[in-house]
Amino acid sequence: MTDSATQAGTSDHGWFVAQQGTPHGPTTLALLSQHAVAGLLRRGSLVWRPGMTQWVRADSVAELAAVFASLPPDPPGAGAPPVQPGPVTGSAGVSQQDDLAMRMILPVGRCPWAIAAGYLGLLSVLLLPAPFALACGIIATIRIRKTPGLHGMGRAIFGIVMGGLGTAFGVVALIGAALG
Repeated sequence: MTDSATQAGTSDHGWFVAQQGTPHGPTTLALLSQHAVAGLLRRGSLVWRPGMTQWVRADSVAELAAVFASLPPDPPGAGAPPVQPGPVTGSAGVSQQDDLAMRMILPVGRCPWAIAAGYLGLLSVLLLPAPFALACGIIATIRIRKTPGLHGMGRAIFGIVMGGLGTAFGVVALIGAALG
């Protein structure tokens, strides 16, 4: 282990991880340890913190080496970790699914049933799509509750409300037409 890795391993804050040639961070040593246990940080991943002269392998940092010692070896052919470890400042490391502004523009991470419920809810003033908006909204609500991280509850509720109102108005109109 290098002296810079030993010296820098004593602090918990300000760590960066290189992923596909780009530094991501800062993050904490505790979070890096959690990601190592989860398989998101590998032994050969390069880490750095202020005060170090160069990037070092994660398993050369004393605290991380202790974590890696309790884990099985990396599988053969294991490439880069599947996701970047730790919180990242700035927008470069924020995934589209976690970025609220991106979710408002694109249907990233949103339940397809919720998208359908939203559009059908808009068209429910024509009465014919209203029962479909209601059904799609109910299905979307069930799926969103069962799947963590899936978004679109607002659209699903909009579809239920507009679909319910449109369906009720359509039933009243049919009854009025039949009686009158």
